[in-house]
Amino acid sequence: MPLLLDKLILLLGCFGLIAGESDWLAVGLPLVAVTSSAIAQLANRNRLSWTIELGFLATCIAVPELCCFLPLLLYDMRSNRHTVLCYAASLPLLFAVYLEYWAYLPQIALLLLLALLLHYKTARIRQLTETLVQTRDQYAGDNFRLERERQQLRENQDNAVYLATLQERSRIARDIHDNVGHLLTRSILQVGALQMISDETLRTQGLQEVDNTLNTAMTTIRNSVHDLHNDAIDLQALLEDAVQPLRDHGIQLRCEWDFSQHIPEPLKLCCIAIVKEGVSNILKYSNADRVTAILREQPAFYQLVLEDNGYGAAIRDSGIGLSNIKRRVEDQNGILNLTAGETGFRIFITIPKR
Repeated sequence: MPLLLDKLILLLGCFGLIAGESDWLAVGLPLVAVTSSAIAQLANRNRLSWTIELGFLATCIAVPELCCFLPLLLYDMRSNRHTVLCYAASLPLLFAVYLEYWAYLPQIALLLLLALLLHYKTARIRQLTETLVQTRDQYAGDNFRLERERQQLRENQDNAVYLATLQERSRIARDIHDNVGHLLTRSILQVGALQMISDETLRTQGLQEVDNTLNTAMTTIRNSVHDLHNDAIDLQALLEDAVQPLRDHGIQLRCEWDFSQHIPEPLKLCCIAIVKEGVSNILKYSNADRVTAILREQPAFYQLVLEDNGYGAAIRDSGIGLSNIKRRVEDQNGILNLTAGETGFRIFITIPKR
């Protein structure tokens, strides 16, 4: 479409130059020029296009009036990348000057310049369009590849979780079989032996041993269940649930959760309880519209920060919520730092790793 528009502009300009010529020139020259331009455009850089363009230049020398349509053919020469013929296009003009055919030469020169500018503009548009298409295709290909890699990562992660689950189940089953099963079997044998003993003193001692064995078995089962429960706590998911009421009240929330999954269960429960207590205090007493919640794991300690931009807050030692937070931090041998002022309220907690 840009090419046809450019040639239409040039053709109208060329028609304007011969508007005052005789009838046969006004009809014959446009016919020759349009036909030559169409064939040269369709031939597109083969020998026929060379022949047509070279023949048109020769005809311009024989018929100087045909130079009025030289800009139209110059556009085709540039499109077909016939650089030599582009330079040769000046020969008909020089010959017209030699014949003292001065009519329309300035206008033809301007149209030649316009033809070069239009070709440069169209070529530039075509180049940018091709670059845009290549960029779009590359972007689509990159998105497809990234999506495939993400899918592969999800599958690998699911497989890793499944394998880890199987390994953990196998470990627990092995522990129960090796420890609890052995202890229970021992208890059964001890009970059978006690049934055969008539001495009351020996029977009492045997019952005490059975009691110790069963307590040991129960402790082993509790430890296995405790390990399962600790692994089952998704700390990040529970923290997100704890701060969700802030989002529900339209408060702008920024969360930073940067920690590993190997956090002791008591510390997980402590962090969740502190965040819930802090969120409750913000909703009750603060007029903040922005809140920042951070739980970050450092090499030697954990940092828990809960900060809002409410103003006019004060630290009250008698507050139940802050007392609960202080007690939980002390249970973890941590340090609690409270800051209140016109810029907001800030809870900063540091808990060392054990």
